[in-house]
Amino acid sequence: MGNAVCCGWTHCQSEVKSMAESEQALLHVTNTSSCTTNDVKEQSISPQKSEGSEDPPEPRNGTDNTEDCKRDHEKKFGQTQVTIHGDETRAKNLESKQLTFAKEWMRNHQQSDHISTSVKATEQVFKEPELLETKDNLFKSDVSVAADTNVHMVCNQEGNDGEEDLYRDEDEIEKDKSQRLLDESQLAAVASERSTIEPSMAILEYCTREWKGNTAKAQLIRNAYAAVCEDFKSIRRVRGDNYCALRATLFQALHSVEKLPCLQQDDLDQIPDKLIGENHIWIKQWYFSVHDSGDENPVKLLSGYLMALKEKCNHLCEMDSWEERKAACEELFQTNTEQYAMFEAVKIMMLAKAIELDSNKVQEKDVPLFCWLMFARDTSTNPYQFMKNHLNHVGNTCGLDQVEMFLLGYSLQVTIRVFRLYKFGTDEFITYYPDDHDDWPMVTLITEDDRHYNVPMKDYQVTIL
Repeated sequence: MGNAVCCGWTHCQSEVKSMAESEQALLHVTNTSSCTTNDVKEQSISPQKSEGSEDPPEPRNGTDNTEDCKRDHEKKFGQTQVTIHGDETRAKNLESKQLTFAKEWMRNHQQSDHISTSVKATEQVFKEPELLETKDNLFKSDVSVAADTNVHMVCNQEGNDGEEDLYRDEDEIEKDKSQRLLDESQLAAVASERSTIEPSMAILEYCTREWKGNTAKAQLIRNAYAAVCEDFKSIRRVRGDNYCALRATLFQALHSVEKLPCLQQDDLDQIPDKLIGENHIWIKQWYFSVHDSGDENPVKLLSGYLMALKEKCNHLCEMDSWEERKAACEELFQTNTEQYAMFEAVKIMMLAKAIELDSNKVQEKDVPLFCWLMFARDTSTNPYQFMKNHLNHVGNTCGLDQVEMFLLGYSLQVTIRVFRLYKFGTDEFITYYPDDHDDWPMVTLITEDDRHYNVPMKDYQVTIL
């Protein structure tokens, strides 16, 4: 395209130069004609000497012959002068048109870099027959450049799509594609099956790795981990999503608690239907955080989740050995779909317990202190608002608040003991959710900020996943 522009501009300059030379030639002819006219005029008005006489002849009829010479001159040169002046005007007009066209052509080329524009402009400039060969060569050059560009774009697209080698056999390319897709699917399967509870790690080793600074906060957390290490030797990190409180608590309950009556009751899966029967039809607005339930009835879906949770709990509690139960629990927390179903089942159990406590509060029955605190919030003055503004977002955009940890303990009928490391040195370093049921089994968690929870273990052994 650059060659086309240069050639076109050079030709425009040549035409302009030729027009200028033509103008000079026309001006020269005009000047020459003027000189000839003057000579004729001088000859016609100058006195002519007769032979043998030096005196000029007398004017004819007593008048000067200048008018006669002028008329003779007009007859002789008048048509030539008109022609010359007409050619001069056309030359100037042609020059003006050529200059205007050259400027317009260059402006078009500066505004567009497309090859077709270059070809079109070249065809407009090269109109003379003697330049047809040059135009054809330039057009072939532009077409060649366009073809090379298209080939380059196609090659890049093939390289981006599959990084295919044009020199390889088609069967080999397809084989490589199949192998690449298989590898990607295997990696995705491994990532999805990876346990959401990491293997055990010594507490002090974990603390040294995570808290290396010399700030007051780092020193406080290290001292807190040292205090926890008196009772627990290892820690298992929990996946850091908004389900971590539910995940850590449920893992500890299924992993360590011998019996879980609340999860083994016969009518566990009937909770949604009972709530509908009590005119709590707004539970149909239940929002499933991780996966979309589509058009399926949420009440029916929640009943299925509760049934699955009950069956898994019964299966684990009926195992003969702890080793077998622990292995089954590890496998359970490797499957994301089953985990999320269990978490949603626990959430509907929490809602049912919240409705029960609110009903007791309205009837002025004894309720735990956290019940008053939970329904004193502007965003959860009643069970419906609690579901809409809090439970529906757990696992999606937020986790459990501290007051909701009490509700979780009541729903599962377990006491959740939490080492709150950032509260080390205060009475809140170890908190129980709830603290009014010593007869319930206890599970233990660790938190550094009341947002993310990990699992401490008494024995230190690497868990094979």
